[in-house]
Amino acid sequence: LYSSAASDVYKRQPQVMRVFVYDDNCGPCVPLARLLAQRTRGRLEVIPFSRVITELSEDDVERFTEEALYAAGPAPAPGTALPDAAHLWGHRAIAAGLAASHHRADRLLARIILAPGVTAVSQLAYRWFSRNRWRFGGGSCAVNPAGQTPTSPTR
Repeated sequence: LYSSAASDVYKRQPQVMRVFVYDDNCGPCVPLARLLAQRTRGRLEVIPFSRVITELSEDDVERFTEEALYAAGPAPAPGTALPDAAHLWGHRAIAAGLAASHHRADRLLARIILAPGVTAVSQLAYRWFSRNRWRFGGGSCAVNPAGQTPTSPTR
């Protein structure tokens, strides 16, 4: 249902560390990340961007302004949180996070997100949400890629 390269990320391998990085200054992102952490307990580390910003390249930090990050690979060196291996971004990161869930429905949703014909729509939906996430409440969003000042939507 998805490419073999993507499927390698989903295989359960105890020696592989999986990390999902979320924007900890984003109102809607924080509760969604907490939900993901609950549903993937023991299978996925869900950590805030502020904890790993120093481990990322300038290009990765810039890319993070528009996309969530999933990393998988050997356990990192002491004092670091990110494995130095495969990185997935955006809708693929969301799918990889969901694929680590204990819940069958989440794993099915991960496959649907990456299914041929659906992945392009998933990518567009993710980009739209990412650019507009500050509108969804929570009162803050430090990362606002459109360069707009985060404000409460007019009602």
